[in-house]
Formats: sequence, C-alpha cells, structure tokens
Amino acid sequence: MKHTHLLTIALLGLSVCGLPLQQAQADDTATTTLSPRKEKKKKKKPTSADDKEASVQTDAADQDTSSEENAEEERPTVASALKQVKFLTSTKPSLKAKYYVFLHSASWCGPCRAIMPDIVKEYKKMKRKKVELILACGDSSEESAENYIKSYKMKFPAAMPGALVKVPGYKNAAYYPNAIIVDQYGQVVQEGHGKILLEWNSIITEANNKAAAEN
Repeated sequence: MKHTHLLTIALLGLSVCGLPLQQAQADDTATTTLSPRKEKKKKKKPTSADDKEASVQTDAADQDTSSEENAEEERPTVASALKQVKFLTSTKPSLKAKYYVFLHSASWCGPCRAIMPDIVKEYKKMKRKKVELILACGDSSEESAENYIKSYKMKFPAAMPGALVKVPGYKNAAYYPNAIIVDQYGQVVQEGHGKILLEWNSIITEANNKAAAEN
C-alpha cells in the first residue's frame, strides 16, 4: 500500500512538471508564429555610370553645336559690309552671292585695259553662278574712274579702293591688274594677276568641290 502511494505521487509530479514545459513550448511557438516579418526595403537602382556619361556627352555636344551656330551667325560677311560702301555706279553688288571678286584696275594701266573687254563678257556668266565682281578702281579721282567705267561699258559695281577697306577679304593691291576671289565670309580662295578672272569658272568649281569634301 505504501508503494502504491509513492507511485501515484511520482506520476502526479511528472504530470504537474510537464504542464509548464508544454505551455512554454506552446507560447514559444505562438510567439514565433505571430512575430511579424520584417519587410525588405526595395533598393533604388543606382543610375548607370554609362547613362550619366552619355548624358554629359550629349549636353556637351549640344553646347558645342549651339556655340558653332552662334559663332556662324555673328561672323561678319562680305554682303553685310558691302551695305556700307559708297559705290560709283548705280549698279549695286548682289548680297546673295556665294563668292566675291575684287578687281583692282585703272585707266592708266595698259594690262588692265587689255583684259577688260574679256572680263566684261565674263561678268554675265559670273552672275549666273552666284559670283559677284566688284571693281576697285585705282584712278586718281572719281571722275576719272567713272569715265573708265563708261568707256568699257562695265555693268558690274565699282568703288574707289578706300571705300572697300572694311570689307572682309579685301586688301589693297601691290600691283595692277590684281584680282582677289573670296567666299561670302572673306576667306581668300585665290589671288593673283587680273587675268586669273579668265579662268574664274574652274577656280570656283574647285572651291565648291573642296567645300563639299570638307563637309
């Protein structure tokens, strides 16, 4: 009988001791189950270095293009300068020409007079190719220059050399006859003896081909 009571007490002790253990396990399980999960923050993808570099290069290219366009617009032209020139003739130069020719010639110059009839003939052809010829007459007076113009029936505009000094590409001649062929910005295409004007067409064609190749 004594042994039976001892066994009963031992079993009750195990049962009593087991309840806290099971409850602790249940509580621990509940805590694990109910504990909210921490959401991972989405990381922003950093901007690609290549994209940044491409953007910088594009902006730089745009700025360069804009600068070039502004420089082109501000660059002085032959046409704009010719508006301020006092001409001896009623004929005024074309402001839409692609090339301009300054011909230094005078009535006292034998070689000048010799080639003038051929130059007068060539002028009509020049106009059709957007080439403008301007006579820089080296006569001592405007009256003498006007007589020279009339005697050879020159149809192109004429001025005294001093009136042309501010035109881009123009310069006083070291000898007569002298011809200077320039583009619309005054860049010299060719300069030489006045007789080069008899070959103006091939000179202009070569200049156009060179410009096309550079572009």
